[in-house]
Amino acid sequence: MQLTFYAQGSAIEPYTITVTLSDSKLSMTCTCPAGGFKAICKHRLALIAGDPDGLFAGDPDMPVFQSWLEGSNIQSAYHALQRCEDSLSDAKKRLAAAKQRLATAITG
Repeated sequence: MQLTFYAQGSAIEPYTITVTLSDSKLSMTCTCPAGGFKAICKHRLALIAGDPDGLFAGDPDMPVFQSWLEGSNIQSAYHALQRCEDSLSDAKKRLAAAKQRLATAITG
């Protein structure tokens, strides 16, 4: 089964995001440059996050996609990415504080 979404990007023509559900596995492709290199692209991330920022507003297939996403391999990987990003953000704050403490200690 497949769903197709269109995301307006920097190109004149919208990018096509294809979502495929096969044997309980979800996969996604995007025709944007990043998608062509099999990298994470902002269009697929926006769709996964449910934060379309106007890219997919009013698409009638959105509820179907969200039902496919629930409990999927992609949702699990996305949640792991979110946890890593949260940890990185916390680590950056701790690093900045440690640098400030060192600067204070050095300058007396």
